[in-house]
Amino acid sequence: MKKFDKDKQLRKLHNKKNNSNTKIISIVLSITILVGAIIYFTFARFESNTIFNLIGGTVTTKYKTISQTMLKLASQESNDLGYDGTSTLGQYGTEDNNLRYIGADPSNYIYFNCSTSDISKMNSATCEKWRIVGLFNNIEDENGNKSSRIKIIKDEILTATDSEYNAYAWDSSAESVNIGFGINQWGESTYEDGTTYEGADLMRELNTDYLGNTTVGTNGKWYDSTNNSKNEDMPTSTLNTNAQNMIQTIKWNTGSNEPNSSNNIYAKNLYQWERSNNTGKVCTDSGSKHCSDTVVRTTSWIGKVGLIYPSDYAYATYNGNADDRLNCLSLKIAKWYNEGSSEGKDCSINSWIRDVNFPIFTLTAYSDGDESYNSYEAYGVFRIDNRGHIIDNASYYVSGDHAAQTYGIKPVVYLKNEILIIDGNGTSANPYKLSLK
Repeated sequence: MKKFDKDKQLRKLHNKKNNSNTKIISIVLSITILVGAIIYFTFARFESNTIFNLIGGTVTTKYKTISQTMLKLASQESNDLGYDGTSTLGQYGTEDNNLRYIGADPSNYIYFNCSTSDISKMNSATCEKWRIVGLFNNIEDENGNKSSRIKIIKDEILTATDSEYNAYAWDSSAESVNIGFGINQWGESTYEDGTTYEGADLMRELNTDYLGNTTVGTNGKWYDSTNNSKNEDMPTSTLNTNAQNMIQTIKWNTGSNEPNSSNNIYAKNLYQWERSNNTGKVCTDSGSKHCSDTVVRTTSWIGKVGLIYPSDYAYATYNGNADDRLNCLSLKIAKWYNEGSSEGKDCSINSWIRDVNFPIFTLTAYSDGDESYNSYEAYGVFRIDNRGHIIDNASYYVSGDHAAQTYGIKPVVYLKNEILIIDGNGTSANPYKLSLK
């Protein structure tokens, strides 16, 4: 019979316990490592979808916001992008230092207002082409929150299917008001007696009918000329639910120019005036029939759909290098379209916002204040014509009814910050495809 060795048995029991603890620790450690690996590779996979991949000199942008895409391209010194407030532009820049697409035809195309949310089915048949104007800083939304926001513009003018071109008015009025030529107040306001002024005809049309809530064009027609004429067919295309879900309601600046300054301005002046307290009504003759409306002018408006600014056109110019752009921005705008001069002749043709086929209305009211031009003191508005003119005379009636010249409408909106670029490279042949997060 073996003698019971108490000390030996205690040692075995102790070792067994230690081995068991070691196994438990080993299992826990293994599980911890496994979970950590899963988490790591999950996030690594997610991160891989948000990294820019350089392939053959192009940038594939998946799961990046438009802002991130533009900033990344700008960091690579893309010729399609330029800031408007850097030291390079000096006194000709803006305090907001916005990042814009520049040149005659940059790669800033997007598919928008698509009939499908399926990325694989987005094409020229299911979507409209719009273009990114730029990334704008200090843009305030309807709640007063400032942020950097993306602004886009429709590539083609609004029109009805049965017409090659529809001449929609910015505003129109009864013959007894500003001789029927309309009122250059974009947003809602009041009359001097305190009653409500609904706003310009086009503002109301774009922010009701164009958003699918037919209110103004109840007879299928939009305003098109003087004396409240309403003869143009409403545009066939409206913004559908997919597009509207991507749009941010923001505070738009609707300031006007300083009177008597039409031929003495630079790009920076346009930008400053748009954000000023100047209004588009400066009546030198209180009894003038050209200035008879009693609408109180405002210099801001909160809404969804607006128009392009004159400064957007000016700051989009670029002719291949920074010196050329600086040259244009250091010239008075009046010299941009001086066809008899070599100075500045390329400035207007190298801004992609100019439409070579049609003059287009802008959001900014125009006033002169000179009695010799009193016809334009209450119903003037800046326009960009197909030659690149912004200012040469005061012939921009909001009614669009002057010397048989009519103006096109290109809607402009700001996108919500969470919009992602899923596919595309921004060219006309392969526009960016967008999605909400």
